[in-house]
Amino acid sequence: MTVALTGLVIVLVQSVVQGTIPQNSPDRLAWWQHYWNYRRTQPQTHTPPPQHPPA
Repeated sequence: MTVALTGLVIVLVQSVVQGTIPQNSPDRLAWWQHYWNYRRTQPQTHTPPPQHPPA
């Protein structure tokens, strides 16, 4: 049962990814360039919180 559900989830995720990202090569290149330009211009919010030594 677990193997069947895992396989179903993998197929569904793959379908969503293929539906979201263009499959035509020039379109795919433009999509990735736009994505990386967007990521570069966004502020980095993934910095870990400051850690203080235990008292």
